[in-house]
Amino acid sequence: MEEGEHIGIIGRNGAGKSSLLRIIAGLEEPDSGSIARRRDTKFEYLNQNPVFADGHTVLQAVLHHSTTGDTTVLKQTDAYWQRETTARILLGKLGMNNTEADVHTLSGGQRKRVALAHAMLSDADLLLLDEPTNHLDADTTQWLQDELVALRKGILVVTHDRYFLDAVCTRIAELDQQRILLYDGGYEKYLERKESLLQIQELRRPMRATPSAENWHGWPREHAHNAKNKKAESTG
Repeated sequence: MEEGEHIGIIGRNGAGKSSLLRIIAGLEEPDSGSIARRRDTKFEYLNQNPVFADGHTVLQAVLHHSTTGDTTVLKQTDAYWQRETTARILLGKLGMNNTEADVHTLSGGQRKRVALAHAMLSDADLLLLDEPTNHLDADTTQWLQDELVALRKGILVVTHDRYFLDAVCTRIAELDQQRILLYDGGYEKYLERKESLLQIQELRRPMRATPSAENWHGWPREHAHNAKNKKAESTG
């Protein structure tokens, strides 16, 4: 992965997309093989279901671990106040205006917004985002999309929002049968390339029907089942 690159991870449900993010973040160990990370690279992982420290307000949850050192000393510096101001702006953009609310009293969607603000504020080199648009309305999704497009940090994102993938990502990584296939461009470019590959496969195997790229995920088992039934009917 190149510095500052934005990659969308796609694949069938259960293919291991979220697990891959957690392994890269160092939160899980791979079953086999190894992960090579630059020693000085900082990661920020956005969980689908964020967890926060007990007793934190919304603002404290966003600022937590975003700075190092003694908080009392840091609060006396201009850098801290600038960071707090940025945190409040991010929360406002995400519709979280009550920054003193206990984060544990929030709904799942509200907690996701707080976690998004925390990720956006972090000084990480690589953001690992698991379904960042879940629980967001159209306007907030558009704002997040625009922010990420302009972001110079690296991004690895898992999402079912194809329009978000197309706008934000410079490459698509398809996770299929424990392999990662990389495609340049956004989601539409991926579909075009995938369709071309499927057409080539169809020419090489003319007796076997080939699905479109749109219907690729979840196709093989259903197709095999239908083909078996048709064969049984023709020989009955």
